[in-house]
Amino acid sequence: MTGKYQTKIRVIEAFRWTGQHRSAWPEWAAPELLNESGTALYAYSLHGPVRVERGQWLIKGDGEIYPCTEEEFQKRYEPITYVDGA
Repeated sequence: MTGKYQTKIRVIEAFRWTGQHRSAWPEWAAPELLNESGTALYAYSLHGPVRVERGQWLIKGDGEIYPCTEEEFQKRYEPITYVDGA
């Protein structure tokens, strides 16, 4: 069909990894899902391990955690200023 389309709005959970200790990570970023190796972090995505660089965002998706650069994160996401039903 011809017409104008927009992306579906999707609420995500994310945090920016800057090398902070695991105790500062959100609960969903459990040690069994992420593995540190020196200065890199590896997230286990649906496509296998993915290297995460310091300063990248980790996004909780459907059954996986995946990295996103700061530039892409700023283009795609904005903070939620309200919560439905609250």
